[in-house]
Amino acid sequence: MKSKSIAQKLALAFIVSAVLQSIVMWAVLVTGGVIRHSKENSYAIFAEKVSGQADNLENQMTSVWTNFEHYTVQIRQYFTDEAIKGGDAAGSVDELLEGIAPVVLDSMYYTKTTGAFLILNEVEPGTNNHAALYFRNANPNRTDMRNASTYMLYGPWNVAQGLRLVTDANWGYRLDLDAIDSDFYEKPFGNVGLTEDTKLLGYWSKPFRPAPGGEEVITYSVPLDDKKGNPIGVFGVEISIHHLYKNLPASQGSGPESYGYIIGTRDGEDSPLRVSVLNGALQKSVFSEGDPLELDLVDEENGICRLKGTGEQKELYAGVNEMGMYYNNTPFSGEKWYLIGLIDGSELLKSPQQISAILVISFLVSLFLGTVLALVISRWFTKYSRLMELSEVPVGVFEMSRHNNRVLMTMQVPRLLRLSREQERRFARDRDAFCDYLHRLYEQSENEEGTLLLDGCGQESWIRISRKERNGVTVGVIEDVTEETRQKKMLEVERDCDGMTGVKNRMAFERETAAFNEELEAGKSLCMVMCDLNGLKQANDRFGHNTGDEYIRYAAAAIRKVFARGEIYRIGGDEFVVLLVDRLPDEVRVEVAALKREMKHFGHYAGFKPGISVGYAFYDAETDRSLSDVLDRADQVMYKDKYHKEQ
Repeated sequence: MKSKSIAQKLALAFIVSAVLQSIVMWAVLVTGGVIRHSKENSYAIFAEKVSGQADNLENQMTSVWTNFEHYTVQIRQYFTDEAIKGGDAAGSVDELLEGIAPVVLDSMYYTKTTGAFLILNEVEPGTNNHAALYFRNANPNRTDMRNASTYMLYGPWNVAQGLRLVTDANWGYRLDLDAIDSDFYEKPFGNVGLTEDTKLLGYWSKPFRPAPGGEEVITYSVPLDDKKGNPIGVFGVEISIHHLYKNLPASQGSGPESYGYIIGTRDGEDSPLRVSVLNGALQKSVFSEGDPLELDLVDEENGICRLKGTGEQKELYAGVNEMGMYYNNTPFSGEKWYLIGLIDGSELLKSPQQISAILVISFLVSLFLGTVLALVISRWFTKYSRLMELSEVPVGVFEMSRHNNRVLMTMQVPRLLRLSREQERRFARDRDAFCDYLHRLYEQSENEEGTLLLDGCGQESWIRISRKERNGVTVGVIEDVTEETRQKKMLEVERDCDGMTGVKNRMAFERETAAFNEELEAGKSLCMVMCDLNGLKQANDRFGHNTGDEYIRYAAAAIRKVFARGEIYRIGGDEFVVLLVDRLPDEVRVEVAALKREMKHFGHYAGFKPGISVGYAFYDAETDRSLSDVLDRADQVMYKDKYHKEQ
């Protein structure tokens, strides 16, 4: 009986030890920040996706759809002192619009928008009916020489006949601004004449319908004045909501209900963020246009918020990313636009929830196994491990105390740190050696994201180490963040790469040149080369956009081949910039000549005469304040080269 009693007491002691050990293990992992870091990682990945989409949409809206300054200049040429004088006023205005119509139509094709319009400051007496041209293109991604997909919404009937265009069911001879939301006209027109640079006066409208009952659109419009500063009207483009959403992915998650993206606006710093652009029945079941968004900020660094007051049983999260639609200190710079990514909370926090579930299951399993083992081998079990290994979780835990020289670690620690068996045995006995090893690891491989890069046998992996000290005991958690880091790097590559040509895009150009501006110094050799394709529009009009796209890709390959040691960027539809470091003028001159020869080869099978206009300039510390000044000079040389070819 005595022996049995001792065994029972020993078994009870082992059971209590197993329970306490399981609790300690679970507490170490939780307090060590595993779940918190997993949440932060989920927020950061979601924010990266939304930021990348916001950058792409902003670039499309501010650099592609609004790239019509050339047509603005052409339209102003029509307004002379004699343009609408004499004879019947309405007839002269109609004749003027008939002459301008091809320019407006070309601007719509060039910007690949769903519509273009010109509204004159010429009103029928006693009404708000304006003389106007308003064209629409049902297929903006393809130019049809017969204008088969193009129709006229507003304008004189003679314009439609002359251009062989059909008219919309809502066609009107004049545009009645009282019948629609007229902000797209009134706001830019109210600033006419403030500056000659109409780009600074452009206005992005909130969604509205240009014709009662018609399709919902957003517009970008700029004011016009003649050479004497007299107001003319407003010129701009429209983008249908349906076409706008073709530039955004349908969802953020893999679930059956995907909420995708919405666009919000704020009328001023103190104004609430309101829903402006919606798409799809699922979004419209949760939001209404103009509704304020109630946001509960959960991650300020990444701009992640929890949505309140949606009426949904599911918890929705939003990634809010501001888009730079206006220049600072311009008339509408106070109006802010935001791309807002929406995702179900269960989808966003899937990884932290899985880790929590694994921790609970591991706790219960370890408790059960500890109890069973205590009952079976209670007479022989004299030692036990203070920390237990987590299965299927890429997390390692170590513990060390200032009161002794030992290091306790789970089995994942040697694998994550890539320790040899000899290192593992030595570090387990020598705390100082282990700390020195971690210190050297930080010095050699820590990067900007706070992760450590390990490279062994040609295989790279990234880990993150979190440590917490209390009462002389240090507990550390090591996470494998390899997949997360690779995804971030892939997103960075996609963000900076031009999809058509494979060279860097305008966003990468602006960021990298800004970094160069911080390091400019006298004596530094920097050269900017500006390249512009000749005849791209003619190639598109005559042979179609497939040939035009092939022309652009060929030019990018030629530039990359000739300037193999330079940084190459595509900053516009047919514009490329090359940044060269430590090059001599003679070297650049030879490379430019080689590029022009290379471009002539395209004409052997293209069916038209290709070419490229090139200008370059070197950084001058005495006159140039930034690379923007160098680029301006290179741009001027390029235009001289283009003008010389056209003569």
